[in-house]
Amino acid sequence: MKKLFYILPEYSKNTSSHFRYNIELLEEVAKEMEVFLFIEKGEKFKSNIQKIYIGKFKFLPFRILERFFIFSFARLSGYRNFYSHYAYLSAMIAGFICRISFGKLYFWHCEMRKEYEVACNLCNLPAKLSKDWPFRIVLKICSRLVTCSEQMKKYYSKEFAVRSGKISVMPNWVNTEKLRIEKRKAGNTILFLHWLSERKGTRILPEIFSEISSKMKDVKFIVVGEGPDFQFLKDEFKKRELNVEMPGAVANKDISSYFNRADVFINPSREEEFGRVIIEAMAAGLPVVSTKTLGAEAILSPKQKKFSFNYDKPQEGARKCIEILNSPQIFEDVKKDGLERVKLFSKERVLKQFIALF
Repeated sequence: MKKLFYILPEYSKNTSSHFRYNIELLEEVAKEMEVFLFIEKGEKFKSNIQKIYIGKFKFLPFRILERFFIFSFARLSGYRNFYSHYAYLSAMIAGFICRISFGKLYFWHCEMRKEYEVACNLCNLPAKLSKDWPFRIVLKICSRLVTCSEQMKKYYSKEFAVRSGKISVMPNWVNTEKLRIEKRKAGNTILFLHWLSERKGTRILPEIFSEISSKMKDVKFIVVGEGPDFQFLKDEFKKRELNVEMPGAVANKDISSYFNRADVFINPSREEEFGRVIIEAMAAGLPVVSTKTLGAEAILSPKQKKFSFNYDKPQEGARKCIEILNSPQIFEDVKKDGLERVKLFSKERVLKQFIALF
């Protein structure tokens, strides 16, 4: 049986992040491979994954020693393939061990990292030491970079000079059967579910909601998530006299209840490398109105893209939402198209692609 050493930055059963999906996938992988899961920070949980180790130290030197020891032990135990999901420090340690012992490091990354690098080396030394330089080192030492789409593959080749042949594409996935909703109430509810930040489009949400509210009086709005723009949104909605439900962060395992209450999913991101929430919404049978980002380009079908809009034209996004809500036929057409399209991102399909990497 093949062996896989998998590194995950953090996990808890009530996480609101996408890491829940990583665990779901690994539990399927564990049926065909022997998996050793190393979680940098988290809590114990029941699973069929053969070996799970959770990091015990916070002090940096101890964290480095702990990982070096655990990774070396795993390599001596026959684990040749190491897979790091975003974790820079762990990837560097695993990469070094693999280099001297003929192992392989697979590094998952799906972020337009170039846009976040700081310009001045000395002025921003902490950021350079913790993020920028480690990321570039990992790109050099990894055996294979794994990313979410062909668009992102081109991005890494262009911006970081990563050889195209070194990059594999494996899309994000959802459990389409768990999210599928057979019956939903008819209504006019618009849902936003994401990290509340300017990058994810929260700065144009109030304008979009105001425009919709001025044209349709019976529309309800739900904004799910946490982030730096939480208070900004509360203040803006209050100023515009918009009644918006804001429950804050919701555990990823519980988000289906919000999809069940919605009729349209709005994704106004300024930048989106992939956007797992888009495929979650599609799997739940929701038409998606999204800005034109790399992520939307990779995910949406031609029919769905007709309801995309430019970030600098929020009123266009409002109009697209209204068009779907006012037409049962358009609603059904886009919904069915999304349910068919999201099959490309099913757990079963991606599981085969993941195992094929090794």
